[in-house]
Amino acid sequence: MSYLNIANASIMWFACFPLVILVVSVVVIISRRTIRVAQKAGISRKECFRAFRTGAISAIGPSLAVFIVMVGLMSAIGAPMSWMRLAVIGSADAELLHAGLGASTVGQNLGGDNYNATGYIASVWAMSTLGISWLINIVFIPYANKIQTKIQRRDDRLLQAVSVSCMIGIMSYMSVQNMLLGWDVTAAALAAVIAEVVLTKVSGKVRWLKEYVLGFSMIVGMAAGMLASNL
Repeated sequence: MSYLNIANASIMWFACFPLVILVVSVVVIISRRTIRVAQKAGISRKECFRAFRTGAISAIGPSLAVFIVMVGLMSAIGAPMSWMRLAVIGSADAELLHAGLGASTVGQNLGGDNYNATGYIASVWAMSTLGISWLINIVFIPYANKIQTKIQRRDDRLLQAVSVSCMIGIMSYMSVQNMLLGWDVTAAALAAVIAEVVLTKVSGKVRWLKEYVLGFSMIVGMAAGMLASNL
């Protein structure tokens, strides 16, 4: 039986649904309390709803960008888990990274030919447990702020360099692992990198494109991989 039969099973929808409902409930509660506080501050309900409408319209662009990446995530880990994770975290690229790290711990590649139920379970555990780091951050934020302030006083660029270097190291490690699998994967990775660089430069002038850079780069990479596999 394919692992996708498990990933898209009804029990997975029931397991993921409560958390999504919780997120929606939090949004509703915060919105209602915001309106109450706004009225005390002399802001009318009409102005509040106008602000909500503006925010909702502004969120369409980023949401579409996340949706594009979610399609790729759904093909690897199924619809229920993708829906739940992006409802909670909202960062498609982070979830792809976590799912890939989970699969690599059992010697598999996310969405690859060797990816099975074991790899899927490892991906789910990785996405779930790595999400706990957000709770840990609440405890360590005060201490992290003190460390950040001290580093910035000495050299503001040092913290940026460390953060970027960590991300480059993780992404490079995972990319090279997959590129060794064959020419088609290598072509997909190289095409995606080139597309990412080009689109990032273009997005400096075309602001709305920034949210779509990752999604469009993935599409270019997939197209290049398919073309290479047929050559």
